[in-house]
Amino acid sequence: MAGEYSRELSVKVFAGQCRLVELGYRQGGAAGYGLRRVLIDEHGNPKGALSRGQQKSFQTDRVVLVPGPEQEKDVVRRMYRMFVEDGHSEREIAEALNAEGHLTDLERPWSRASVHQVMTNEKYIGNNVYNKVSFKLKHKRVVNPREMWIRAEGAYPGLAVHKGDAYPGEHDAIIDASLWDEVHEVIANNRVKRAAVAKEPSPALLRGLIFTETGVAMTPHHTKKGTRRYRYYVSMDVIKNRPKAELRGPQRLPGGMVEDAVVGEIRRLLRTPEVAARVSRTLRKDRPDLDEAAISASLTQFDDMWKALIPAEQARVVRLLVARVTASDAGLAVDLRHEGLSAIAALMAPAKVEVA
Repeated sequence: MAGEYSRELSVKVFAGQCRLVELGYRQGGAAGYGLRRVLIDEHGNPKGALSRGQQKSFQTDRVVLVPGPEQEKDVVRRMYRMFVEDGHSEREIAEALNAEGHLTDLERPWSRASVHQVMTNEKYIGNNVYNKVSFKLKHKRVVNPREMWIRAEGAYPGLAVHKGDAYPGEHDAIIDASLWDEVHEVIANNRVKRAAVAKEPSPALLRGLIFTETGVAMTPHHTKKGTRRYRYYVSMDVIKNRPKAELRGPQRLPGGMVEDAVVGEIRRLLRTPEVAARVSRTLRKDRPDLDEAAISASLTQFDDMWKALIPAEQARVVRLLVARVTASDAGLAVDLRHEGLSAIAALMAPAKVEVA
């Protein structure tokens, strides 16, 4: 009975949220760089801009999104032009902004991910989009198809924000539709290239990281039989034809097998309480809103992240996480980079939510 009531209530609440989105009202979350949240009363009159973390006080009040300061809007437009006209990558754009001292809306340095978010969110062309993802009644987080998104186009009201106050005015979206279309044509073409790269031979994940128990490097090699390609890690002792009597431990290992074993060991270590506690202490310096349970849960999402990466990206993640792999008769010993663990945990941790 209680379960059925909860489901019915969830449906009603979701329907109400969708109606408000279609009317142009914001349903929680941070405004984003170059934008501001403005509180309006039941008659549509502005009551003032909301700062980060600030919430509305009355049930009849609503929150709308409006363009922010001119300086931030200029930076957003410049990011789009650098991407389309100058051919800069998202990472290069982030580096340029950081070199000039610009910070994100969360007062952090720019990254490829934060630049990508600005260039793929429809709020920068004035659209209010909702229901991209679902997380209902303790179900897993689901990324919804586009046909399930709730969208209000041209949702910006005629308001401007100056020194924390909102004033009536005529304002267009920060990015016009033609520039948006150009950017997304480039992004779509990049996805095609990434798919082609994914079909290329897998890079050696452990290049420069794997050693014999005597400290001798093991280097990637391959052989071909017909159309099949076989990968190995071979010690430099074997390559240099050192006497067998001087060799200790495995000298030649199948590439795929040893890489799978190392990734499996990373997966196991990420689930141990000791690693979770160490990562939690480091990560909470920047994210005090996260408790150890949330950080431990984020570390268990490694499999989902790993499957979403192309081989070249997987190789970069391994280099970020692994300091050294030692191959001996007893097995493989994996030494982790703990600073890399914190970086990966930060990527997988839930985003900081600011409720309107």
